[in-house]
Amino acid sequence: MTDTFTRTELNPIKLAEMLEELENTVELHSISARYKGETVLEGAWAPFSLNDPQMMHSLSKIGTSICVGFAVDEGKLHLEKVISAVYDRGEGKGAKINVDIIAKDEAGDPVFTNTMGYLNRWAGGFGGPKVPHSTVVIPEREADYEIKDAYPENAPLLYRLTGDTYPLHADPAFAKKAGFDRPIVHGLCSLGYACRMMIDALFPGEPERMVSIENQFRAVALPGDHFTLHVWKTGENEALFRMVKDSDGKAILDYGRMTWK
Repeated sequence: MTDTFTRTELNPIKLAEMLEELENTVELHSISARYKGETVLEGAWAPFSLNDPQMMHSLSKIGTSICVGFAVDEGKLHLEKVISAVYDRGEGKGAKINVDIIAKDEAGDPVFTNTMGYLNRWAGGFGGPKVPHSTVVIPEREADYEIKDAYPENAPLLYRLTGDTYPLHADPAFAKKAGFDRPIVHGLCSLGYACRMMIDALFPGEPERMVSIENQFRAVALPGDHFTLHVWKTGENEALFRMVKDSDGKAILDYGRMTWK
């Protein structure tokens, strides 16, 4: 650490254990912890200092999670985890599993539900219900725009600078354990490409006009893949899109829709 820690009534041994666990599990630049309005733990790891600007990434989600944790500890919220749906994607294609985390207040009334989707790549073909179709219908006519691009070979390494450091996208050994020959491109990286390319085509230089974007993630993309984004303008402020790999025509993103003002 390049800065001095401040410790008060909290157990310094526990603080040291927490710090050691963090150092062994995540890449840290700096840390600051407050207790009852007082800074109890603060410092930075060389070559960083507390005066350096920091990328906060998804701070709103982190803050919300911390608040929910406090509410649970204080008995104000109770969490229930329920498997809400299991969809069969077909033999060799896996199964999609939806898990609802339902938060209820002290009276038992629901406050919010957080739904997470998981893909079990080895569980397909059991005869269960199919994944619901998107409400987006891609036109059968030719696209209004066909825009070509390619991922650089270091695309996953660049994208992980946003804070998504999941090893599937950077560690060859981990990727092989997951069933891939090598690390794959982040799905949201592909969506970022689509978003930028559509803005450039539909309302260039005015990204603040975008209102919403949605799609389904389909085929895996690899660093170096060339792709084409097909865009259909279906309204004054709406367009549909599909991104396909040039090598085999498989959709990387499908049933996409963007709206703007």
